[in-house]
Amino acid sequence: MIREIRELKLDASSRQELSEDKKPLFPCAVYTGEVHSFVSQQIPLHWHPDLEMCMLDQGSIRVTLTSGVHVLHPGEGYFVNSNIMHGVNYNESGPCRYRSIVFDPSILSGAPGSAFDALYVRPFLERGPASFILSGEEWKPAMQAFERNWAACRDERDGYEFESRAALSEIFMEMKRHSGDTACSRPAHLQEMRMQAIITWIDGHYGDQVRLSDMAGILHISPRECQRLFADTLRCTPMQYLLQRRISAASAKLAEGNETITEISYQCGFESLSYFTNQFGKVMGISPRRYRERIQLSAAKK
Repeated sequence: MIREIRELKLDASSRQELSEDKKPLFPCAVYTGEVHSFVSQQIPLHWHPDLEMCMLDQGSIRVTLTSGVHVLHPGEGYFVNSNIMHGVNYNESGPCRYRSIVFDPSILSGAPGSAFDALYVRPFLERGPASFILSGEEWKPAMQAFERNWAACRDERDGYEFESRAALSEIFMEMKRHSGDTACSRPAHLQEMRMQAIITWIDGHYGDQVRLSDMAGILHISPRECQRLFADTLRCTPMQYLLQRRISAASAKLAEGNETITEISYQCGFESLSYFTNQFGKVMGISPRRYRERIQLSAAKK
């Protein structure tokens, strides 16, 4: 069954995605979505133990991975390994539609200790590449397998699980083929853990008066090293990310419509209503008041 997704449910303490869509007997979920339909018009940074493959059908998006920020166009996509941080922003104002497959590695590995588990899946999860950008003819086999899995999960004919597992196995083997030697340690492993730790901390403190030294202190590194870490992974400064996180939180609160705009501005760490209004307009292209009115009008039409 195809599911339209408009928001992510994230664990407050770990920022892992909480999914109720995967079936217990066959933990594979397929989604379609529009980036602009998410709160603050972005899919926030998150991670999960599942493997994920995503294909863009319309528009242009910016995908944030530990390896950096990548611009994707229709017919291109990405694959992320287990527990790898990723997020999506639109790259243009028009529709940005995508499809994704999120599945538990156990579909491929079977019983713990099996040949599939010990020789292929576990080494890939533990030491394989963090992610791939899928662009060009070399990724055509993986994209064709994606379409076969999509069709199987959409129709859910009798025995579709076999079709889906076969397609997912093809996708996995294509990723393994492009990964080279998975016996080496994942180069970005420490960087990945550092970014996940600091982003999780910011989630719990964006409403406070946060300084660069506070963020650096979480990782026991210098402020300069903290700035380098953000520049290498998110292509922004720590304070720029903090501002974006505050705007995202404010967008969600405005959509709920329960508190005044002044209250929301202070709850999200802004020192004054005027500064909040100014920064919100720069990021979102609309005032907080107009944003709330637009969300409420859209909800009333449904």
